[in-house]
Amino acid sequence: MAIPGMIASMSFALVEAMNLMFMGQFGDPALVAGVGLGNVYITIFGIITIGGINGILSTLVSQSYGQGNLYLCGVYLNRGRVIIVIAFIPIAFIMISAKYFFEFTGVQPNTAEQASLYICQKWL
Repeated sequence: MAIPGMIASMSFALVEAMNLMFMGQFGDPALVAGVGLGNVYITIFGIITIGGINGILSTLVSQSYGQGNLYLCGVYLNRGRVIIVIAFIPIAFIMISAKYFFEFTGVQPNTAEQASLYICQKWL
């Protein structure tokens, strides 16, 4: 049962590594730094949040399935979908305002711009 999750995690990491390798071909350190910073930002504020909600949902659905209550499985699934859609709204705002976050934390303006563009292209 863990194999699909492992494949998904490995493919996600592979895409991030390929993005870094591709940007490294241009020879601009700001591009590489922007992609790396964008990957970390997306992982922290997006992937972990949605993954946490999905983990909670997985626990609740498996418990209700173990009890033999398929109706409750459907209720949890539909509520989880609604919660994820609602959670995406502030996450989208956080992703859009990444440039301001980077500038506030002292990241160089060129790197902050590249990271912000990467985040908006990849996430939204």
